[in-house]
Amino acid sequence: MSQLIKFIMVGSSAALIHLTSLHIMVRFFELSPLYANIIAFFIAFTASYVGQSFWTFNHRSQRHTASVARFLITQLLCSLLLNQGLYTLLLAYTSLHYLFASILVLLLVSAMTFTISKYWVFQ
Repeated sequence: MSQLIKFIMVGSSAALIHLTSLHIMVRFFELSPLYANIIAFFIAFTASYVGQSFWTFNHRSQRHTASVARFLITQLLCSLLLNQGLYTLLLAYTSLHYLFASILVLLLVSAMTFTISKYWVFQ
């Protein structure tokens, strides 16, 4: 199975975790979608790193400290800052439902994070 297919599968799982966490926090804990989105990011981060590291990129090195740091930097810059920025814009300037807006943003940043992960994080 190709890395891209594995990346999509792990990313889809992490996105589902993200969206489910987001929905639970907004619906049941009555958090603002913007704050809940940040918390959901960190929940999905762990699942994403484990899946991408061990399955997608077969990163079996004993030295995960460097790859975790690079993955965190990539995720913070691309998936959190870019995600949160685009999500904020969509919520502020469109009438999109918060979950649909989150899905759009998650799809947009995926290509960027795959490229960075393949050529920098898990090299």
